[in-house]
Amino acid sequence: MILGEAIVQILNGAFFLISNLYLSKEGYSHTDISDFIFYRFLGVLFLAMPFGMFIKTKRLKPFLFIGSIGMSICSLIVIFGIDTGDSFMAQSALLIWGICFMLIEVVKLPFIMRHCPKEQHSMAIALAFSTWSLGAIIAGIISFTSHAILPNFFQEKNVMYLISILSLASLIFFFKVKVEDRVPKNIKSGFNLRDYDWWRVGKAVFPTFVIAVGAGLTVPFINLFFEEVHHKDFAEFAYIGSIAYAAVFVSVLFAPSIKDKWGYRKSIPTTQLFSVLALIGLAMTEFMADYSIGILLAIIFFVLRQPLMNLAQPLSSELVLNYVGKRNEEIVGAFQSTIWNGSFVFSSWIFGILRSYKVEFMYIFLITAGLYLVAILLYILLIRDYEKELKPKLA
Repeated sequence: MILGEAIVQILNGAFFLISNLYLSKEGYSHTDISDFIFYRFLGVLFLAMPFGMFIKTKRLKPFLFIGSIGMSICSLIVIFGIDTGDSFMAQSALLIWGICFMLIEVVKLPFIMRHCPKEQHSMAIALAFSTWSLGAIIAGIISFTSHAILPNFFQEKNVMYLISILSLASLIFFFKVKVEDRVPKNIKSGFNLRDYDWWRVGKAVFPTFVIAVGAGLTVPFINLFFEEVHHKDFAEFAYIGSIAYAAVFVSVLFAPSIKDKWGYRKSIPTTQLFSVLALIGLAMTEFMADYSIGILLAIIFFVLRQPLMNLAQPLSSELVLNYVGKRNEEIVGAFQSTIWNGSFVFSSWIFGILRSYKVEFMYIFLITAGLYLVAILLYILLIRDYEKELKPKLA
């Protein structure tokens, strides 16, 4: 399952690394590009929660196939729509693309919790989160290498066409998932609202909400920052992104051992805090954009920031799942997908407004840093609650 998702994430990584730059090259403004981001996450905002309730009593494997096929087909339509100037076609396909990706992402953690032995949860969750960085690495390598071999042919459009077709290889690995698709017993419907501990779930996912709002202002637009401020084209940014996500991939695999050594209390806030400092450093490089040291520092801070923030994600996700308990696993997965996608809808809209008023990237990044600091404090409070509840059980 994880290998199949890794291939899906190559396509997601291509959209992250290339699509904004492709739109910019086709003459779309930053406000227009933020609209595309808006549509990509809009459908998920309304469907993730009902879907999370729906799958509570359903087999999960079929949704892996539906999501994978749907993403590949919609990707081809999105690229064609941009190429022909049909924004309605591209945005509509991007809306469905986001929903298909949501099917896989919401199913991922419940699938692990249902089928993986408890003692292997930390490593399995870490591997699941590493797929995003692995996908971005491979997408960056494909983009940079293909452009280097045939620079006139492999521009943004054809690179995205290529990766969209290659992503269908994920089906090979999903077909190889031979475990019995377990369905929770004694549960008639996932839509009984009384079956969920809403206060507990809300308290557990609120720090994620704060981080997601901040991330939505920055993460989808990092490539535009490197293009406008430091004058890097799609192939150069793909190369930089590959380095950053190679660091992410390696660091995420160390998450279980870091948790075992330092516990949630030290590992989550510490890694997040250092990532915030790196983000602030990245923002400050806008002051040095006219000097060669500026791009060097930007690459260093970007490469440092990515693994530090992503290292905390599997740890915080495991913390949340342990805190809410087994009965709330599916709804938490849906909640987190809703939060990330919903906040990206909201944040991309805010980003478009800020850029329309010529607000510099530096100030937008600093807003993100401020929100991250609030989220770190919230995680500290959540960890204290979890440890307080855990002590009587251990005793």
